[in-house]
Amino acid sequence: MQRESSARAADSVCLRARGRGPLFWSVLSCTILAAALPAHAARRCYSPATASRHLHHRLCVKAHVYQEINLDDGTRILDVCGPETHADRCRFAFVSLDRSRSRVGSLESFVGKEIEVRGTIRPVHGRAEILLSNAKQIRITAARKNVTKEEARVRRSHFHPNPALLKGFDATQSRMPIADPAFRSGYRN
Repeated sequence: MQRESSARAADSVCLRARGRGPLFWSVLSCTILAAALPAHAARRCYSPATASRHLHHRLCVKAHVYQEINLDDGTRILDVCGPETHADRCRFAFVSLDRSRSRVGSLESFVGKEIEVRGTIRPVHGRAEILLSNAKQIRITAARKNVTKEEARVRRSHFHPNPALLKGFDATQSRMPIADPAFRSGYRN
């Protein structure tokens, strides 16, 4: 659906460009635009619940991996449904078959992490999956931490200590790092 809208946008831009310049430049710009828009649309990563609606499409799915399941036949499954979700209600998984084990490599390193996987969404027994055939399909992403407004303000403030107060301080000394009269033994209020 998103590819169709980007194709329509490319067509409308191409129609407007044709009347403005030589045919060569119009064709060239339309070709570049038509190639760039679907590629830009394909960069978006979907959640497993949303990706299940795009069967037979190649796209990116971003999910948290809770565990790796190893079956007797060598098939490995990256479970993206939380522990509170019953196995019957889990509708999405990343699957690696035994024959592609050498190309995919170990999946243990993805457990407990947010990953992005690119591949074709396939329907299998009422569920959706992406078949892992190469390690290049998988990318670990940094999990976003919910940052409060105060934490964000402190990060932006770029605190720097006053170097005049730290002058002459050595970490091996037993005295205070600043020369404040209040820290002297003879100071009185």
